[in-house]
Amino acid sequence: MAETSIRAGSRYCLHSVGARRPDSGEHRNRVADPAFSFARRTGLLLHFASLVSLQAVFELGFSFVILQMAAHECARLALHADGRVEGDAVAHARLASILQKTFRWYLVAAHG
Repeated sequence: MAETSIRAGSRYCLHSVGARRPDSGEHRNRVADPAFSFARRTGLLLHFASLVSLQAVFELGFSFVILQMAAHECARLALHADGRVEGDAVAHARLASILQKTFRWYLVAAHG
């Protein structure tokens, strides 16, 4: 009598967590199902791949914006052979600010 109630109790506990007998004709336990775990892993990989591709698109767009802003400011500046930059002081300050902020952004993104 006690053995029967222990079996019934263990069966109830297993059923409450979703475990089923493999020969019961119902759906198999999803935790032990290799096809389910493969699909789950594949879904996670595809999710991360889409995030990486989104990051690449963002970085390409960000690089293009930086390039355009720097070119706009360089139009008012002159670079000499010895490395000196001459021209409008405002354009020089803006170009320096663009380069500093770009360096900081990519430094944080690389460590982030």
